[in-house]
Amino acid sequence: MLNEEMADQIPERIREKVDKVEELLADKQVREAVIERSRNQKRAVVAAAKVVQDEELTKARTNARLKEQTYKAELAAAELRSTIDERTIRANGELAKMTYGLMDLGSYADHPPPLYLDRTRTNLEEVQQAACRALAKLRPTTRSPQPRTVIDSHVDHQPGAEHR
Repeated sequence: MLNEEMADQIPERIREKVDKVEELLADKQVREAVIERSRNQKRAVVAAAKVVQDEELTKARTNARLKEQTYKAELAAAELRSTIDERTIRANGELAKMTYGLMDLGSYADHPPPLYLDRTRTNLEEVQQAACRALAKLRPTTRSPQPRTVIDSHVDHQPGAEHR
């Protein structure tokens, strides 16, 4: 394991340990066991690294999705505010028109034209006649006797009498 130049630069105690390692690795079974153990450790480390990498990738994807949804929500909120503002402005305009119309109508309400009064009176009379005809069709000419239910409210005033 150590060439002569390297051996000169390493302390004696470490050189002795290296010699022991070289002596053990000379045995084929020990060498194969060490190599197999090294491979298993490498596989375990690679598998652990893959798990960590997969977890970090999942976290990164989740964070990216959350950010995307947050941005979409912020855009939707701005759009909703804009729509609400537009509708509020339109509603205020319509309310102003209605208020003006009511104020204008108020000047006529005290002095309706005679033609309007006659027409309204005629229309109301027609509605009343139609309602009377509808009631006449719905109301039976004779009434059949209705069944009556007889309830006996007599209960003894003794304990347990109400359960007999």
